[in-house]
Amino acid sequence: MLSKYLFEFIASFVFFGVILKYASRPDGPIIIGLTLAVAVFFGMIFGAGHCNPIVSTIMYLSDKSSMSDYAVFVLLQLLAGVLVWAVVKNNV
Repeated sequence: MLSKYLFEFIASFVFFGVILKYASRPDGPIIIGLTLAVAVFFGMIFGAGHCNPIVSTIMYLSDKSSMSDYAVFVLLQLLAGVLVWAVVKNNV
């Protein structure tokens, strides 16, 4: 079974990648919204389904996530964002 941390990293990477690739297109909001919906849906099965630091912070502040999970999730989300930016920037 996929670790909730690995899933959070993968979901964040894909979600941020879709944002970077499709944000400027007319159909971008629909594509981004559908990607987020799928990531959150599968996140509820395999991980936390946060996909970004803001949601992780809200979940932590409302006592629905532990400090250790919060720290790991945010670190992985930021790492995913930096890596996907590097991939998109270099057109890899």
